[in-house]
Amino acid sequence: MKKLNCIRIFRIGITMGIAAILLSGCLKNEWEECEKDGKAELDKYISDNSISDEYKKDGGLYYIPDTVGTGLSPVLNDYIVMNYTGMYLNGTIIETTDSSLKEKWDASGNFSDFVYGPAKFKYGYSRPGFNDGLSYMQEGGWATLIIPTELAYYDCKPVKYTVNLLTIIKDPVAYEKSMLLRYLSENGMDTTTNAYEGIYYKEYDDTGDTLAVTENDTLLIRFSGKYTYQDKGSLMLKEFDSNIKDANPLKIVYGKDVVYSGAIKVMPEGFTTALDTMRKGTRAIAVLPYEKAFKSIGLVNVAYGYYIVPAYQTVIYDLYIEDIRRNTLK
Repeated sequence: MKKLNCIRIFRIGITMGIAAILLSGCLKNEWEECEKDGKAELDKYISDNSISDEYKKDGGLYYIPDTVGTGLSPVLNDYIVMNYTGMYLNGTIIETTDSSLKEKWDASGNFSDFVYGPAKFKYGYSRPGFNDGLSYMQEGGWATLIIPTELAYYDCKPVKYTVNLLTIIKDPVAYEKSMLLRYLSENGMDTTTNAYEGIYYKEYDDTGDTLAVTENDTLLIRFSGKYTYQDKGSLMLKEFDSNIKDANPLKIVYGKDVVYSGAIKVMPEGFTTALDTMRKGTRAIAVLPYEKAFKSIGLVNVAYGYYIVPAYQTVIYDLYIEDIRRNTLK
């Protein structure tokens, strides 16, 4: 099969539509040959696997509902939450949210901060075949999408996606408020007792040390960062950042936006707010509304464009102040 040199493709991101397709330099006959080869491969796969034409949609997409959902179907600009695995027709994995398939995904090593588990993104801006396939689905449904070359754009190859559509979000702000309130309720917190400077805060372990954080203190911090999502009615958490297993804690000077050692992807506003009243040896939960976390943009991998934390996302940090070094300026 011929690979067009005029197509540049990131091998991740069909769900967010971030692949760059540069067709301006393609000769018409090159693209026609690409489509012809892709069609031959697709036709053979359909025949070899005895897939009925009843599943074929306009444009050549095959939509095979494995489990029919009972909820809403997505429309343009809805946010959706879903699990998926994409592969070539020979079984080579292109991308997946399933951590159990990480070792089988050859490119996974290139995406060190990719967060496995359900993906959340805005519907309607992925590649055409993927958008079309999702339009037939309802919340709770499982489906297989077999996408022809001209609707997939993966090296002139047709692709196959297995998709589980979990949630459709019409109003991301209202939805995240409901998820935040639910998390607080399920974890013994409320919007009054635990409110602090726009976040929600609860200490759950304290050594009794009275040394509290003040300006210019050097702090050594252990943390894990997670965000909420809903699956089959249950509120779940997905970890996107942690230094619990790192050799060195995060080292910062309070009041300065600098990391001196250790690692953290980004310190959002609510993270530093949570440190205000902490003391040496304190463990605490900080619940950040999306405005105090990664706002309406989310946290995005700048090289490949995938979400580390989605837009409009409640974030929870589990924090431990390992040490406070007073006025040392690191």
